[in-house]
Amino acid sequence: MSAGTGAEVSPSGGDYVFYSQQGRKVLPRTLVHLQPYLPLIELLEWMDLPYSESASAGIVQISIGNNTLKLNRDRNTVMINGAVVTLSSPLLNVEGRWLISPDFVVRVLNRVLTEKIMVGGSGNRYCWGNLRFNRVNARGVKTDQGSRIVVQLTAQADAEIRKEQDKMIFSFGVTPVDPVHEDFQYRDSLVNGVVFEEAPASGQLVVYLADKALQTRVTHIPEQNVYVLEIGPANSAARSREDLNSISGTTTASPLTTGKRKYLIVVDPGHGGPDRGAQVKEGLLEKEVTLLVARKLRWMLQTRLGVNVVLSRYEDQTVSLEERAVQANVARADLLVSIHLGNWSHPGESRSYTYVNKEAKLESSKEGGESVGTGEASKVRFLSWDRAQNLSLNRSIQLAGLIQAELNRSINGGDASLTYRRAPLKLLSSLAMPAVLVELGNVREPAFQHAISDDQFQTKAASGIFAAIEKYYRTTGEN
Repeated sequence: MSAGTGAEVSPSGGDYVFYSQQGRKVLPRTLVHLQPYLPLIELLEWMDLPYSESASAGIVQISIGNNTLKLNRDRNTVMINGAVVTLSSPLLNVEGRWLISPDFVVRVLNRVLTEKIMVGGSGNRYCWGNLRFNRVNARGVKTDQGSRIVVQLTAQADAEIRKEQDKMIFSFGVTPVDPVHEDFQYRDSLVNGVVFEEAPASGQLVVYLADKALQTRVTHIPEQNVYVLEIGPANSAARSREDLNSISGTTTASPLTTGKRKYLIVVDPGHGGPDRGAQVKEGLLEKEVTLLVARKLRWMLQTRLGVNVVLSRYEDQTVSLEERAVQANVARADLLVSIHLGNWSHPGESRSYTYVNKEAKLESSKEGGESVGTGEASKVRFLSWDRAQNLSLNRSIQLAGLIQAELNRSINGGDASLTYRRAPLKLLSSLAMPAVLVELGNVREPAFQHAISDDQFQTKAASGIFAAIEKYYRTTGEN
């Protein structure tokens, strides 16, 4: 098949997917001389944008509000009210079908649309209007009992899960999903592959099984936006949620509860977005390390203790200190741990330290003598928000001492002389629950730069914090 210019045209995988409040639309992707194209008229009709076109004259004209767009066949320019916008490839008409370069969406439509179109990380998925993408990630691990696939989303989504012969399918319907990878590159003796595919009705994550007779069980952890798929031999019983192991292989304990609800722990990965934090070394930033450690800690807390755990940020995004504090207080969190890296000028100093907020002067003796339970933000009405931490400070100190002791054992070389520290920290001062900030070493020290880049060291750091939190709850009589 050829265009009027004699260009070789062929269909291509990776179709374009558009999401809006009205639903989901899949448009075919076509290659012309190895350049990708999308069908222009189908896109305009789906968006309900008025247009006129003449194949004989080689013209397409589009009206959007007070804006007039004019396109000419075989030209890579678009006239917007007389102004010229250049595209990467020319407009084509192939066997009566108008084809446009995909950068038309961002370079042209987003100039004139009131509601903008967001492009997903994959480059071929688009959200129009107030929708936001739900990023989908998946990772696999081989276990003693079989295989485990963990499906993680950045926001809550109810997946339709079904088994079809040798496939486990997580279907997300019209939810605007954008996978971190199209192929997650995981395979083992029970799993032939984990890929994201676009079906006509939905985007779906597909786990290809080595044998259709394999036993499967899916556990949904909605508070973490996580689905856990356990795969085992045909004669094995899949484990329940309470039996799920953490990344280090330790089985869970019974869930901790406070009254009729589970404890809520906030893990705060420091920095994010343009706030990069310190540079650990070339290609590695503090904001990236804190998120990696926070995810490990969250998984340990969720799977071993059964508590509710949320992250203040789930990806590389901007969240102000005020927003982090407000979210934790409004959610009535029982505990917050903020994770950072140290950046000190002291030569030879590369230890890990735990910080509590330096106590502000209380406004009355009544406030000074009151000690409240965790998660009781309503009792802070006697204090300004910048002094909310005062009412939980004793328990923050208790937790800080436990974390410091565990870090001394796990990553501080057994130096028991190191103690927690106090500092006037803006984030901690506004929190109405026990809260600490942990600094994992000194990025200016070459030995720490090397250590913190290692996944096993990050796991060791998260394990130390976890062990302290577990002791805190087991020894305070709160379970």
